[in-house]
Amino acid sequence: MPLRHWADAAKLSNYVRCVLPVSDQPLTPWESFLGVRPDLSGLRVFGSAVWVHVPDQKRSKLEAKAVRGVLIGYQLGAKSYRVLVEGREYLSKDVIFDEQLVNDLPTRPTTQQLHFPGVPAYPALPAHAGLLVPVAPPGGDTRTVGAPQTVPAAMTVISMTAEPQSDRTFSAAVGAPAVSPQNRPASRPALAPLLKAQDAPLPAAIVAPGAPIPRRNPHRDRRPPAQIRQPELHAMTVTDSQANDNPTVAEALSGPQADMWLQAMHAELASLHENQTWCLVDKRAGARGAIEKFKARLVAKGYMQVSVFGIKNLGDTKWFLGMKVTRDRALGTLKLDQQQYVHELLKTYGMTAAHSKSVPMAPAVKLEKEGVALDTSEHSYSGLVGSLLYLSCCTRPDITYAVGALARYMSSPTQQHWTAARAILSYLKGTADQGLVFGEAAELQGYCDADYAGDKDTARSTTGYVFAMNGAAISWSSRLQPTVAMSTAEAEYMAASSAVKEGLWLRKLMQDLQLPGDCTSIMCDNQAALQLLHNPIASARAKHINVHHHFARERVARGEVSFSYCSTASMVADIMTKPLSLVKFSQGKQGCGVSN
Repeated sequence: MPLRHWADAAKLSNYVRCVLPVSDQPLTPWESFLGVRPDLSGLRVFGSAVWVHVPDQKRSKLEAKAVRGVLIGYQLGAKSYRVLVEGREYLSKDVIFDEQLVNDLPTRPTTQQLHFPGVPAYPALPAHAGLLVPVAPPGGDTRTVGAPQTVPAAMTVISMTAEPQSDRTFSAAVGAPAVSPQNRPASRPALAPLLKAQDAPLPAAIVAPGAPIPRRNPHRDRRPPAQIRQPELHAMTVTDSQANDNPTVAEALSGPQADMWLQAMHAELASLHENQTWCLVDKRAGARGAIEKFKARLVAKGYMQVSVFGIKNLGDTKWFLGMKVTRDRALGTLKLDQQQYVHELLKTYGMTAAHSKSVPMAPAVKLEKEGVALDTSEHSYSGLVGSLLYLSCCTRPDITYAVGALARYMSSPTQQHWTAARAILSYLKGTADQGLVFGEAAELQGYCDADYAGDKDTARSTTGYVFAMNGAAISWSSRLQPTVAMSTAEAEYMAASSAVKEGLWLRKLMQDLQLPGDCTSIMCDNQAALQLLHNPIASARAKHINVHHHFARERVARGEVSFSYCSTASMVADIMTKPLSLVKFSQGKQGCGVSN
C-alpha cells in the first residue's frame, strides 16, 4: 500500500476498534462515549475492490456505468464510503463491493535488499505483497527491540490470512523456517520500519547491534478477546493446485467418485427419456460427437456453459424490421420502403382495385366529432388507423398529419373518419413503392411549424417538426398542442419548444456516435416567434405563455440550438400541420426525402 494511504488505514483501524466489543466490558467504546449503539451493517474489508456508480450526468451513453476502485475508509456522519479511483479519492454510497479482491492498491516495490551494519547480507526478497516482520538471522543470533525484543536483522514477507479453506499448498517465502502453531511466539512481533532507500540514515539503536532501544511506556502484551481475535500470521507462498471442477467423462468414471457420477448420468438420461426430449436416430456419416463436460454439471452451473455461435455472411442487408433496404452504390443512395406492407394493407381492407389519390387528405376536409357513428363491428377503424400509424412512424412521414388527425377519434369514429382513412389507402396505392431515400452527406437540419387553431373541436393548434440529414428525414412529429394558443406567434413559439427538445436529443445521440455537430440549426417561418426566441422581453402579449416553453429561449442563449427564418413556401414542416394542396404537398414531401 502506498505510504500516503497508511493514515487512512490507521483511521479505519481505530474506527473498527471503537465499534467492536472490548473484553470484560458490557458496552463498546463507541456506545460508552456517544450513548448510541453502533451500526455494523456497513463494515467492509479495507482495501477490497469497489465498483462506484457513475451518474448519468457525468458520462456519455456508451461509457461504462461504473468504475473500479479500492475502499480506503468511511465518511463519518454519512452513509458513504471513501473510495480510491485512479489515484483520486471519491465519496459515494452507490457502490458494489467484491471483498474477495483485497489489497488491490498499487504497491511500491519491496524487493530492495536492506543492509544493517554487522549483519550478514540476505538475498533480495521475492516480489510478494504483504508486510515485513523480523525473522532470526543465520546462526540463531536474535536481537531485542526494547526489552525483550530486538532490532530485526532481516525481513521476510508474510500475509495476514485465516486458516486455508481450499486445497492450496503453502511454503516459506524465504529461507526462514515456516511458522507453525507450536513454534509461533506468544506475542505478536513488532513490525520493522520500512526504509525509503538503501542508504537512508539509521537510528543509533540500529547502528549498534544488540543495544536495547528504550521504551517510553512499559511493554504490555495486548491480546484481543477470543470472539474477535485476529487471524493468525503465517509466512507463506501460494502454489495454486486447485482441483479440476469439470473433469472429462473418462476422468470422472476412473476417479474415486465414479459411482456417484454414474448415478447422476442415469438419473439425467432417465429424465430425458421421461420428458421425450429427444429420440435416437442413426449416426450421420462423418459426424463426430464430443462430451466437453458432464451433463449434470452443465445444468447445475448454467452460467458456466460455453456457447458457440456460427456466423455466416449473408451479404448486404435486404430487410430490417419489415423495411426493405435498397442500396445503389453507383448513385450513393440508400432507400427504406415498406411496399410489401402497403400491399398487405390494401388486400386486407379491400382496396386493391381502388383508384389512387394524389394527396392523403384533401385541403377541404375538416374532421370533427359530430357525425354518423361508424359500426366498428363491421369496420375495423382502430385496426386500420393503428396499421397506418406504424407505417407513418417508419418510412412514410408524408401521411403523418393525416393519420395523426384520424387517431384523435379512436373512441368514437364516424363515417367521415372511415372515408378519410380509406382515402389514405387510396393515396398509398399509387405511392406504394416510395420511401425514404438517403443520398449525399448533409448536416442535421430542423424545421418547425404550427397551424393556428386547426382543430375544430378544441381550437388547439398543431405542432409539427422535421429533422433531416443526408437528404431524408430522420425524425418527425405531428401532434396537438397541450394548451390553446392565443396567437400565431404563441403557437409557433410552442412548436419551437417541442423542436428544441428533439434537437437536443439528436445532438446528444450524434455526440455518442462521434458524429460532427455542435449547434443544431432549426428553421422557423414566423418572425414574431423568432423575436421571442432571440430577445428575452416580457410583453403583454407573451407574459401568459407557460414557463416550460421558455426553456427554448434559454437553449438559444446557450448556443446549443439556433433559429433562422425561412419563407412559408420553403417550410418542410408545413406538411405536418395541415392538409395541403398538391403543389405544396409535393414540396414538403421532397424536403422529407420521400421518393421512388
